[in-house]
Amino acid sequence: MTPRRTMSWFCWISAATLYFVLMGLEMLGARIPGDDPSAWTFPFKLLLTPEKLAISRSALLAVIALVGGLLRVGLRHPANDHGYRAWLAMTPWRPGLPLPRGPFTPTFSDAAIIAGFTLLSVIDLGWPIVLWPVLYMTPYVLMLWLAAHSERVLFTLVGFLWPAMLIPHHRIEVSLGVLALISALVLWATQRKMAKFPFESPDWRREGEAPTVKAGKLGYPFSTLAPGAAPKRRAPMRSLLTAAMAAWWLTAAFDLAFIVNQVSWDQVAYDLIHWQEPRICGVWWPATGLLVFIRWASYRINGGPPIGFFGRFATGRLVFPDYDVIWLGPLAIVAAAGLAPWGLWVIGAPAPLALGGSVFLMLAALLLTPPSTESWQMTGRRSIARLEDFTSESDRPTVKG
Repeated sequence: MTPRRTMSWFCWISAATLYFVLMGLEMLGARIPGDDPSAWTFPFKLLLTPEKLAISRSALLAVIALVGGLLRVGLRHPANDHGYRAWLAMTPWRPGLPLPRGPFTPTFSDAAIIAGFTLLSVIDLGWPIVLWPVLYMTPYVLMLWLAAHSERVLFTLVGFLWPAMLIPHHRIEVSLGVLALISALVLWATQRKMAKFPFESPDWRREGEAPTVKAGKLGYPFSTLAPGAAPKRRAPMRSLLTAAMAAWWLTAAFDLAFIVNQVSWDQVAYDLIHWQEPRICGVWWPATGLLVFIRWASYRINGGPPIGFFGRFATGRLVFPDYDVIWLGPLAIVAAAGLAPWGLWVIGAPAPLALGGSVFLMLAALLLTPPSTESWQMTGRRSIARLEDFTSESDRPTVKG
């Protein structure tokens, strides 16, 4: 057994031991005859009450499931560790052979862990029999999904299927079925990706590339003008799918939150449109402001305006179209946040569609409003930032003599 696998089993056994310690404390701190809370023995009468211990055990079991499923793939999949991936590419290992860190696909040990903790959750806490497996497999499959991102069609399909586990909140069996379908698709995509290994050549194998120089070492203004990495082009359809997927995920999360808090979609939509509930507007508009800031900062960080604010009034040139075009994105986001819920509500769209569609339009405005980042980086009319913004004292050029 490898040291890493030994450490993995040590963590599982330690987590189970901590759970049984909490169970033992609850049994040890049982009430002595009588129902008087003051009859608890020290130190149980201070903090370790049965209610708090039961909550602690439930929380611990949930954390064990989530973290265990997350680390199961995160520590073993070559796609998640560049050093491991580069080292593996230099060895005789090829797809189909056992991985040095152990398999990242489900094994008998996973089945044993799931069975043991599921039995514990059902017998001791009364959880539904499928709850712990769902908690364990969800981050496990999520990490596999992220590792297989190069399989774009399957990646997108699974991305739209995933929130369906949250929608049928009253039928956990349906969620388990959706998770099983997603797991099958993700495992197939992962096998396809691993069959192409090495899917990214290590740095030492990259030949023919020009040597790079850190721009910060060139001094002002060359550090700003130095060639950097080519801007990545984002296809409009990919941006639309990204916005739609994010809006769908948020809609599913909102649905679950509204059910937990016993709030209806119609009431939330009405309060947002008519400014009736400060708590709703207190979430919606700060989130809108965050999107506006992200859009503005992504363009503003690459250079300032060609002339200062007061300089515009002094020269009479209030508008610089080639620069002020960066405000189209923030204005589109604010317009979508203010008008889209009202417009979709007026035409009779259901409340979930009105709010989810508004989120989609806001994200689409964030990603698609011109100019594109690559166009702005290459042709934007902006000023070069000041020396102190880009270089430290040690990087600034000095003149001797």
